[in-house]
Amino acid sequence: MLENCDRMEQVAHKMTGEVKGVMAKLRHSNDLKNVQYGKLHSAVVRGNTALRKLERLCKETNKKDESRAGTNLEKALRDTKEKLAELKKTYELSKKKDSLKDFKAYVAGVLEGGDGASWIRAVPGEELAAHGSDANRLYQIFVEGKGAFLLELDGDILEGAGGRRDLFSEKQCRELLAKKHAVVKAQKTEEERARKAEEKKAAEEERQRQIFVAERNKWLGDVVTFHGLTTSGGRRLNGTQGTVVEYVAEGDRFRIRCRDGSNSKKQGGGELEEEKKTVAVRADNVTRYYYSYNPDQYRSSAQPAKKPEPAKKPEPAKKPSATVPAREGEGATRPRHEPIKNHAP
Repeated sequence: MLENCDRMEQVAHKMTGEVKGVMAKLRHSNDLKNVQYGKLHSAVVRGNTALRKLERLCKETNKKDESRAGTNLEKALRDTKEKLAELKKTYELSKKKDSLKDFKAYVAGVLEGGDGASWIRAVPGEELAAHGSDANRLYQIFVEGKGAFLLELDGDILEGAGGRRDLFSEKQCRELLAKKHAVVKAQKTEEERARKAEEKKAAEEERQRQIFVAERNKWLGDVVTFHGLTTSGGRRLNGTQGTVVEYVAEGDRFRIRCRDGSNSKKQGGGELEEEKKTVAVRADNVTRYYYSYNPDQYRSSAQPAKKPEPAKKPEPAKKPSATVPAREGEGATRPRHEPIKNHAP
């Protein structure tokens, strides 16, 4: 039950964003007034449905803390009342006198009030007649959904209407209940789709976080230089070095062992020994030297690098001189140009 309550809070949070989004779009919308009214009507009715379900679940689970998601949704719905009344009035004035359209506007106002389920369970036929209509016309706008915009109906409203056998015929009640099952199924499908989307998003965010932490952990053991620190103690560290010893994911900070030598203490022999201390700073306030490279190792003693000498061109290979084979009994071959000495017989 608590899991359902938490899930409904997510739905309420999503509906808050949707209601605010519709209100923001209407400020600059060029749509016809009846189209704008239909969009806001749908968002308000669905928002009231989510708020009602959330309040019921919180009551069933004896949740003492006030739901922040419910409070934000309730406030967003209150902010729509003025705009909703303006669009509704414009919609009514733009239509010719039509009792069916006037009755539809009356029912839409009831649903927007957030208590449509209670209204449909108790409304007498005389009240419908007072607004120039009857149960058949109510059934028509509930089931057929004709007109410039469709009424937003949830399962509770349709279930209440399907139980009013004093207003509707048996066939009409069956069709109202059948539509109720279809609406509930569609709502569950949408909620399941939204839940899976949230889970997928959360899994991707966790994967990205693990990749980020793994990259940060590669800093361990590297030498860094402090810069951009503004506190009194931090300014003293600017320009000095330290070694990264730990990454703290909370706050995205590195714990760094300082090498500034500012904290020193005397030993028995009078020699000074640097007392290593650690500080936690953000990555923006340090410069990293990879693979524990210490830039001070070469700052004072290193000589300017000599320019590399140009590479010597390879000498062309000498062609081997022609030789002639030696006579039998002689050793190495002789060059062709060297005369062969005659030997005495």
